[in-house]
Amino acid sequence: MFLELIIENKNDESIIVQEPFIPSPVHEYILILASANVLEPTKISGQLSNFFKESLSHNKALELLQQLIDQKLLEDSGAITDEGEKYIKLKGYKAFVREIKRWRRDDGAWR
Repeated sequence: MFLELIIENKNDESIIVQEPFIPSPVHEYILILASANVLEPTKISGQLSNFFKESLSHNKALELLQQLIDQKLLEDSGAITDEGEKYIKLKGYKAFVREIKRWRRDDGAWR
């Protein structure tokens, strides 16, 4: 009985551990655009460049967008979810959202 207690039981099953999602700055830029209701998935690469001076290929930008959709921060349409809005508020990005909305309402020319 003593030997049974000290012998390790090895389990050959592998355990899948899902790593927590850690948003990158570009993920946050996409969320800010979505919160301001200006996100257009077909023009996402250009929008990131225009608003945040972030140069990404269109495919890479769509990949990041899909990650946000998978995390339930955005809807399939690109609209922000309640969870996404909570994230924006938690991070203190409401001022950025407000500025983008104001820019769009004023004259449409980014300053």
